[in-house]
Amino acid sequence: MASRLLSPAFANKQLAGLLLDQGFVAGLGTYLCAEILFFAKLHPKAKPSECSDKAIKRLAKTILGITQRSYRTQGITNPPARVRQLKNMGLRDKEEHRFSVYRREGLACYQCGSPIQRSNVGGRPMFHCPGCQRMVDERIL
Repeated sequence: MASRLLSPAFANKQLAGLLLDQGFVAGLGTYLCAEILFFAKLHPKAKPSECSDKAIKRLAKTILGITQRSYRTQGITNPPARVRQLKNMGLRDKEEHRFSVYRREGLACYQCGSPIQRSNVGGRPMFHCPGCQRMVDERIL
């Protein structure tokens, strides 16, 4: 996965668009894309060519990990400990504890408290935390 991210065909594409590209990896929809980028701590507009080796490895691992977690839990991407914590806080509806950023525009990030933002990628909604997923001018760590 890491070498594919850095291949000439994909290295200069924005990550959100890249993860939604079925030619890169099939089956990732908007919710998985947003959640993968959140857990990998990468901004949707970042490009693989702008990322450090550490960030590329983290993203490759997260693509697989979040996809597998979602499959095992019927679409829940939050870690089990966070789900338990949110349920204990009274959030019983699956939609209230399912995601970290997807469809949570304007709500506080569970990690840093920043309001989740929404943008569009190719006509599809994309969500991210501006506190946890910062764009920087130098290589993204």
